[in-house]
Amino acid sequence: GNLISGDTLFVNSCGRVDLPGSDPEAMYHSLNDTLRSLDDATVVYPGHAYSSESSTTIGDQKRHNMYMRFPTLDDFLDAMGYPRR
Repeated sequence: GNLISGDTLFVNSCGRVDLPGSDPEAMYHSLNDTLRSLDDATVVYPGHAYSSESSTTIGDQKRHNMYMRFPTLDDFLDAMGYPRR
């Protein structure tokens, strides 16, 4: 029922995909396939506290985190400044 999300999922944000070695496609799939499939009640403890909240739930992030709400990989890549595939 708990997840330590490291640098992948933050409260209403996600990790960076603009650094050398980053993989924005893998980030999209981690957020929108792997993490979205978890139970809404799963408590998330991010690797960094960039918010006033130190934890959240997957359900809250599904509803409010824009990085988990892009309908397609191309939409995510556009938002992150990468060309469409």
